[in-house]
Amino acid sequence: MQIMKMSIKICSAIILLLSAATIFSQEADLEKKKEKSMRFHSGTLLSAELLPENPAIPVKVINISPFEPPSKVTSDVAYASVVVRLDPGRSISVHDYSLFNDRKTEFKCIGVREGEDVFDSQKWELASTNPEKIYTLLFRVSLPSSNETPDYVLHFNLNKNRPEDVLLPFVIIDRPFISPSKIPSEGIIGSDFIKEEMLKAENEKKKSEAVLETKTETGSDTDVKDAKEPPKSVNP
Repeated sequence: MQIMKMSIKICSAIILLLSAATIFSQEADLEKKKEKSMRFHSGTLLSAELLPENPAIPVKVINISPFEPPSKVTSDVAYASVVVRLDPGRSISVHDYSLFNDRKTEFKCIGVREGEDVFDSQKWELASTNPEKIYTLLFRVSLPSSNETPDYVLHFNLNKNRPEDVLLPFVIIDRPFISPSKIPSEGIIGSDFIKEEMLKAENEKKKSEAVLETKTETGSDTDVKDAKEPPKSVNP
């Protein structure tokens, strides 16, 4: 009977260890999805996120002129955030870049900002920039259809003779745009960094719990063995 109980506990410990191994494997797969960046005319692209319009998650641009023509994007509205690091000596403005979808529809930039600043329509150009800081371009776009990938072409508008287009894969999100200060220096294009970090934390918690349970199970075996062994006599 005792042997059967020990066998059951050993099997339980093995199952827990296998669970921990599965968690390790998931983390390894996650690490294989290398965070990446892409080069473009003005510097380095670090992040590309697509947020469907949602009153619960407003995207604000302040100081919009009352004479600003209304947006042509009126259905399936979304906001595209492109976070970049600029090369030394570069400036950035809302007129420099546009996004194009598969149907060749152009979506103009509606705001630029430095770091965590708000998008201010009056600050349409950042003439003096710092290569150590992060900048964001904001676009109002139409969402791709369900059978299309969320890719847009980032087009440099100021060079008519030599097109400098970059096919940019966006990640559709259901949360606010990631804070620029949280973006790793190597970039996160093509991945939902926030979701992956949450998954990593959850896996780490499960791994710790599995290891703790395994130690508890093996410790119980030792306690049972010690309890069954009679104390050794000591000769005077």
